[in-house]
Amino acid sequence: MLPNVTLPDYSFFNRLFVQTKDPAWSWLDELDRGRLSDNIKQAASDEQWREIFGSAGLKVRRHSNHLSKHIIQAWDIGFRPMFPAFLKAVEAIPVDKLADVKSEWVESLKRFAVPFAATEMHNNPTNAFHCYVLSK
Repeated sequence: MLPNVTLPDYSFFNRLFVQTKDPAWSWLDELDRGRLSDNIKQAASDEQWREIFGSAGLKVRRHSNHLSKHIIQAWDIGFRPMFPAFLKAVEAIPVDKLADVKSEWVESLKRFAVPFAATEMHNNPTNAFHCYVLSK
């Protein structure tokens, strides 16, 4: 998956901190941890990606767009702020109980994640990422 030109506008980190340099949003840098900032540097349109592939002697066999704005914005923050606490909690659970706790956690998360994921607008050209199947 390769970033689309729309990705920078969908990212809280990029839009609120990188572009404005407003120190009030500097905490977003800690959430990003280089993840989106690296992708944003590579963001390109379908036309630009096809040009890059063509110059490398590759042909696009199939192309689709993935991850709508609202999905990206949820991913932008996700559970990152809670991960250290989750890790401590998991480490405190006896090994023989861990599978049950994880199963319950996954089921709880699915109640929200499944309907949220169902709102994804597949193959919308404004989605944040391109997916290509290439050949020589």
